[in-house]
Amino acid sequence: MKKTTAPERKLGEQLTGCGFRGVTASVLAFFALYFVRGLVAAEDTTSLARIRPAMQRFVDHGEIAGAVTVVGRKDVILSVEALGQMNIEKQAPMTKDAIFQIASMTKPITAIGIMQLQEEGKLAIDDPVEKYLPEFKGQMLIAEKKLDSLLLNKPSRPITLKDLLTHTSGLPSVYPAGLGDLYQKRDRTLAEGTLVISRRAGGRPRTITAPSEEK
Repeated sequence: MKKTTAPERKLGEQLTGCGFRGVTASVLAFFALYFVRGLVAAEDTTSLARIRPAMQRFVDHGEIAGAVTVVGRKDVILSVEALGQMNIEKQAPMTKDAIFQIASMTKPITAIGIMQLQEEGKLAIDDPVEKYLPEFKGQMLIAEKKLDSLLLNKPSRPITLKDLLTHTSGLPSVYPAGLGDLYQKRDRTLAEGTLVISRRAGGRPRTITAPSEEK
């Protein structure tokens, strides 16, 4: 099997960020790479022209409702295609500026933004989260949990941005009763969601090491 080149891998990473119904991003990225293999210069329009009909077959077969494909090279966007429907019930056609739910793919995008802000001196990853989200002030740590009681302790230090980036904050991964479907429904504001998460004590003792104890 022929190995993918660096430009092809880069294209795959870009396409993986798109959301598609019924087809995983990895399969879709591989499929797109097949049609843009050998793409080196912006003048190579033949390979780009094959993307739309190829993706249209996914729509015609009912595997996806619609898609937006983007192929870029360095600082140049070579191709942007929108096909299929954005809303099947309303028969609304897909648009190039459609917003896709990309779930956890927002994490690396957010992390890159934070690192850029650190490079610009606008924040530090060791800053406490409460510096930017006051709702996180006064958080407590679960020391002991029983059926009819809960013992809370004050943590040795507040949660930092670095803790959030490395998934070591100790924050629970589930929402409290009545808000269990918040992630699916998204029927609350970001401010409300932040308040709910910040007011909950960690579901388990944090396994992070306090900065003063790091070696």
